[in-house]
Amino acid sequence: MAEGERILVFLKAPHPGTVKTRLAAAIGSERACSVYRQMAEKQVAEANRFGCGVEIHYSPGSAETEMRNWLGPEPDYFAQADGDLGERMSHAMTNAFLRGARRVALVGGDCPALSSDRLQMAFERLRPQAEIKPADVVFGPARDGGYYLIAVSRPLPMLFTGVPWSSPLTRIVSRIQAAKAGLRISELPTEDDVDDFAGWTKALDSGILRSP
Repeated sequence: MAEGERILVFLKAPHPGTVKTRLAAAIGSERACSVYRQMAEKQVAEANRFGCGVEIHYSPGSAETEMRNWLGPEPDYFAQADGDLGERMSHAMTNAFLRGARRVALVGGDCPALSSDRLQMAFERLRPQAEIKPADVVFGPARDGGYYLIAVSRPLPMLFTGVPWSSPLTRIVSRIQAAKAGLRISELPTEDDVDDFAGWTKALDSGILRSP
């Protein structure tokens, strides 16, 4: 870990019917919420294990006490800003830099395979190294066309504008935005988000998740 690195975890309060709705259609809202809680707890544990500053960016804005009671006092807690997902992500990352961060990685709660080793890889690609130019942006590609991680070493709001969120084109358009801005891009190995029944059963079969 290098000084000034922060991990931002974007999460919703775990309420049945508001999280993992596609999975809930197959296994019910209560079980889907339990799956969501399990994945989020795993990702926060991996972020804490990495050893840098961890921030929980939560919604709705009234859920701070609930989130602290759920995930503990160790992370810092911030309500997500208003706007679409891109606006909220850009706001969170920009403010992390204003608080003194030098490199920032943002993750959600949907990729149970994300590990502290993978976070280490993302930050290493942003760090200055002798004779190797660091990346400006690191994507962790998700197999559904989005990404499970984005890491940057400065605010880059163009990456979050004009992007079709929750779409098979999300990462492609984000890469196009990065290329237009002349940014150096790096990608981590592809992983699966768990959004539906097929993704959940695959995670169960691999042992990454347990059945609630």
